[in-house]
Amino acid sequence: AHRLHVEAFGRSGTSSRRMGRLHGLAGMRSNGEVFPIEASISRSGSGEATLLTVVLRDVTAARQAETARQALLRAEGASRAKSEFVARMSHEMRTPLNAVIGFAQLLQLQQVVDAETVGLYAQHIRAAGEHLLVLVEDLLDLHGAARGTLKMNLVAVPLAELVGEASRLLMPLAEAHGIAMASAVAPGLQVRADATRLRQVLLNLASNAIKYNRQGGDVRFSSQAPDNGRVVLSVSDSGIGMTEEQLARLFHPFDRLGREHSATPGTGLGLVIAQSLVREMGGTLELRSQPRHGTEALLTLPEA
Repeated sequence: AHRLHVEAFGRSGTSSRRMGRLHGLAGMRSNGEVFPIEASISRSGSGEATLLTVVLRDVTAARQAETARQALLRAEGASRAKSEFVARMSHEMRTPLNAVIGFAQLLQLQQVVDAETVGLYAQHIRAAGEHLLVLVEDLLDLHGAARGTLKMNLVAVPLAELVGEASRLLMPLAEAHGIAMASAVAPGLQVRADATRLRQVLLNLASNAIKYNRQGGDVRFSSQAPDNGRVVLSVSDSGIGMTEEQLARLFHPFDRLGREHSATPGTGLGLVIAQSLVREMGGTLELRSQPRHGTEALLTLPEA
């Protein structure tokens, strides 16, 4: 029905068929349209009596069906991920809300309450409220990063100064956990970033390094500037580390890697947001870790 111009476009010999080896080919119709073909070639006889038998099959419909199937699988996966996210978000928000409502009800039920009890209940209500506020702010950041609506003011940011500022802000937390902090970031090194958002990322990485460290451990900042227009900032600790299975789940929203019931506060959104912010600034965020041998976060940004 139409003239064929056949060209090889893929790997040959990808599988065996009864007629011989299967080859991926492209055909061209008389109107110039290119379409996929599978060709099965077999040989019979020998010498001058050798015969080659070629069977060509138009696989356009099969390829289109496979593309549609893959698209459906991706859509179903996205739908499951969204449902799981909403379920986890609802659980995380209910926990502090239940605390607020529960302690408020206790105050209402008790006609005579001493000042110490009132202060204790108020402390629990405030802590739950602050946790809920952090969760809402994290969700707003996550939503903005996902939609690309976060405003970024990309300028030259002195890296050593920003690391020093983050270290000072986290010093009370480090002292409370008995953690020493040290910086070996090269002075004068600048990155192209949003200073406020980069500070947010550094605070998240360093606070994790403090909270999941060991008593008497340390957190270290260091930098590298290879000759490729990029700067690498390392935030490493001597903490408990993570397994390969935990690393695989690292950037899943609300997943605290089995530490949900520990005394360490958190929402499981910090690293997800940090990765999104770094990506918006044109950088990458990678974590390396081994159990009982600490964790290293590698933040790569364009050099200014």
